[in-house]
Amino acid sequence: NTDNSLIRVIDGDIEFFDYSTFIAEPTSQVEVLEGGNFYTEGITTFLSFTSASTRIVSGDFITALRTSLYSSDSSFEISDSGNVRFTDITRTIMEDNTQLQIFGGGNLELLRSAYFILDSSSNAVVGNGGSAIFGE
Repeated sequence: NTDNSLIRVIDGDIEFFDYSTFIAEPTSQVEVLEGGNFYTEGITTFLSFTSASTRIVSGDFITALRTSLYSSDSSFEISDSGNVRFTDITRTIMEDNTQLQIFGGGNLELLRSAYFILDSSSNAVVGNGGSAIFGE
């Protein structure tokens, strides 16, 4: 996903599995609209977001099974009951002013040895009836 590009999926999913690499370069956008999910899982699956924006409406953002996600100066907006779930030994690092916002009843879930770091002026906000759930 190169500079100034857009990936938009309407009523469908974006999925990455074993040995996949996804790089969202500066000013690129990823959108999953009308109920689709952004889902990753698998050994050495790697996602990188640098000055990029990701928006998910009525769907979930899920990293599972040893996925690694690195984000710098990027935004993630999940709305309309969408959840963010980091699970099963995933590593997520959000730094340099990365913003994770979950609105409209969705939850932030860190489960089963998920590793999550917010660093360098980054934040995660859960609002409008959602919860932050940390378990197992």
